[in-house]
Amino acid sequence: MLGASGLHTRRANSVSPEPGDAGALSARIDDVEAWYRTRGLAPVFKLTVAADPPELDPALAARGYTTDGETHVMTAKIDDVLTPVAPRRAGRDRIEIVAGRLDPAWLEASRELSAIPHEERADHRAILERCLETQRAVLFGSVERDGRIVSVAMGGVVEDAVSLVGVATHPAFRGERLAASNLRAILFAARELEAERALLGVEASNRSARRLYARLGFVDRYRYWYRENRSLPGARPARTGTERRT
Repeated sequence: MLGASGLHTRRANSVSPEPGDAGALSARIDDVEAWYRTRGLAPVFKLTVAADPPELDPALAARGYTTDGETHVMTAKIDDVLTPVAPRRAGRDRIEIVAGRLDPAWLEASRELSAIPHEERADHRAILERCLETQRAVLFGSVERDGRIVSVAMGGVVEDAVSLVGVATHPAFRGERLAASNLRAILFAARELEAERALLGVEASNRSARRLYARLGFVDRYRYWYRENRSLPGARPARTGTERRT
């Protein structure tokens, strides 16, 4: 399955392998490269240990595809994360959850805290608006200190699960468990909407975030990674996306 969304996110501009004959693998990769070349994009494959055929990953490596963006997908039961409930933060911090609309203050803070380049901010907004159109509920969480948003996160509710993305905290305030408080507030709101499970993706290199999620009760379920070839003529690399921005 080939993806080309027009937006600068690698996840939406990549190949999701489907089972097939490994004997025809080289020709199929040729076809993929040609398809992306006509769109001015670098061919990108999103792989897991279950990718079929298993010969695909080494075949791509032999063609010069590099590995990037190894990501852990983690899940938790919402009740497990919220029990016991953490004590409220005192005084100066205010946690706010905005549901169903894209708050301008949250959007601007998300852009700044996630260091989204100016030329990609229109794409960023378009993705968020698409989430509002297609998901059962979207929850935008923020932590404000002294009138300034210093931590953000977002939860998209689909059926009985909430997907947590866009988690980012100002460097000066990291280590204060602001992200944990923000995520718990989002999960509490999601539980009110009858969500039972939570999931998120975090890059393997982001060890501090992985420790945070493990403390909250999230468990590793599987990994995925990308194989990308930026050396092909006319290829424009897609943006990694929000996985790095935890």
